[in-house]
Amino acid sequence: MTSKRLQPSRTILETAEQFYRAAEHVWSAGQVEYAMPLLVNYAFSAELSLKAIDASASGAPTSVGRGVMHPPPIDSNVRIRGHRLDMMFDKLASATQADLEGRFLQHTGDELKPLLAECANYFEDVRYWYEGKVAPRFNLGGVRILARGLLHVVGELGTNPP
Repeated sequence: MTSKRLQPSRTILETAEQFYRAAEHVWSAGQVEYAMPLLVNYAFSAELSLKAIDASASGAPTSVGRGVMHPPPIDSNVRIRGHRLDMMFDKLASATQADLEGRFLQHTGDELKPLLAECANYFEDVRYWYEGKVAPRFNLGGVRILARGLLHVVGELGTNPP
């Protein structure tokens, strides 16, 4: 019996890439005064990459004019919710986890799980550091590697053999 190939949601993965590219645009311009938005965009890109594995969405957002748009519908039976990257990863099937870890290491030279743990809650922590709930110390280079690596390896899941 052959196992079913994972087919990540292209729509969600493309959205993850948009957040990543927006961050890269600022990164490439050397605009370090925008470090907080960079962190948020990279973290959200990583989050969406993981969510793309577990969701199905197709089509493009539709514009209704005046800057208002409607995203395509998403399968409501997704298991991966929230923002904690390490917890989302833990909800994936163990075979998928192992596949992602191997691909990530091969692509980036870095181990996936330590970066997931370090950047686990950046999406929320960066946006709310001023509330004093977390010390404002973030690894911008690490979350950038994480976002870039996840985009690449999740994108491979539907095309290349594991």
